[in-house]
Amino acid sequence: MRFSHVEMGRTDMNKRCISPFIRLMVILTSLTMIGCTQLKAAKVPQPAVEKIPGINTIAIIPFQTIVKETKKGGVVSCPICGNLFKSGEIVPNAEKRLTQLFYQRLNALEAYRVLPIDQAGEAISRALYDDLKASHLKMAVRVGKELNADAVLSGFVFHYRERKGYAYSVNRPASVAFEVHLISLKENNSIWEGSFDETQKSLSENVLKLYAFLKIGSKWLTADELAEQGVEEVLKKFPGLRRK
Repeated sequence: MRFSHVEMGRTDMNKRCISPFIRLMVILTSLTMIGCTQLKAAKVPQPAVEKIPGINTIAIIPFQTIVKETKKGGVVSCPICGNLFKSGEIVPNAEKRLTQLFYQRLNALEAYRVLPIDQAGEAISRALYDDLKASHLKMAVRVGKELNADAVLSGFVFHYRERKGYAYSVNRPASVAFEVHLISLKENNSIWEGSFDETQKSLSENVLKLYAFLKIGSKWLTADELAEQGVEEVLKKFPGLRRK
């Protein structure tokens, strides 16, 4: 009988020891499941991007170079809004590079139907043939209507200077300046403009851009790389591209 009493006592003690342990495991498991649920909730895809009201199709007119022919390094103005920019060196095909970059970025958003660049180029040739003295705004509106677009993206490049040197050592940094306008065919006018004018500086010259400098790996960018940054920066402020 004493033996049985001891065994029963041990059994009761085991139950008392195991029970709190089990309860603790249940609590920890529940907390883990809640944490996983919250983590999954955080990964829910973001709502779709809003479109600009009334604009579904955008035509991109090939960029144009604007240079000061009478004085190298002078000031030039945007043909649409009159904003002033410093004129400078423009490497060959810079306008084509910027046109392609904007086409790729806007097309990737899938918020609008972006017409192929060559369609706009052909329409511009026909417009210029009919009226060589037409203003850029008038020509852009005419091209957009011919292509049945709701808006036209038109851009200008004022300088596009390549770096002199290498990724980690330069004698002269890259420099890029451009401006773009979104022209509504309904209003026959620009409804938005975005510009970029940047000459890369060393960290010692501009400590306020520490994050940007470290983000690119603390290296000196080529003109094309700087232009890519500029296009991404400008499109962050593109109208209608905000989350719901």
